[in-house]
Amino acid sequence: MELWIADTDKLKPVMNLETLTALLPENEQAKSRKYVFADDSLRYVTGRILIRSLAALSGGQTDIEISLSEYGKPYFSSDNLPGFSLSHSGSRVVLSFGNIPSGVDVEKRMDINYPEMMSVFNKNEQALINASADPLDCFYRIWTVREAFAKEEGIGLSVFDRNDIRMDYENETVRYQGKNLHFRTITLPEYTISLCAEDVSGLKIRDLTTEMWKNLLSFYPS
Repeated sequence: MELWIADTDKLKPVMNLETLTALLPENEQAKSRKYVFADDSLRYVTGRILIRSLAALSGGQTDIEISLSEYGKPYFSSDNLPGFSLSHSGSRVVLSFGNIPSGVDVEKRMDINYPEMMSVFNKNEQALINASADPLDCFYRIWTVREAFAKEEGIGLSVFDRNDIRMDYENETVRYQGKNLHFRTITLPEYTISLCAEDVSGLKIRDLTTEMWKNLLSFYPS
């Protein structure tokens, strides 16, 4: 299992939005141009570049169909390519991938009125936040773990409508429909990232440097 973390602020010196957009299929180019703000478009394009670079690394080509599940989870149509999950917030774009399903979520931490948003959490989760030495940090951890788990299952937050989920934040495990899932939370300055999968023990985390980004772009014809 790998996790790529791209910081568009740091990569901007080697990024040109128009040039990057032109590397994508026409339907993705059209979607990119619908964004009002350039930073939103850049996050979208960066994510698509990461996904298609993963396809090139795994299967030798960037021009591959990306499908959507019934609940909107993207996946490669080819069974020979890895499963992946994508998330972005602020200047961070993160991609998890491996030979098992995964879900990832990143959130930029802001000084929000989190008590007003806790109604979506169960009583145990609310108690953990209220008892925490840093309630806001705990809020973001629980928020991203829930999002990552929902993405791993591929059916979105409706998964929490079921009553057979057991979230264990102390041991970083989720028990669901006979499966034991695990999660890992990575805290960066201003950001919280959580990953959920059946096995996260061998997780490799890569911060994309400008050199690595240039290497990914080499998969595309000039």
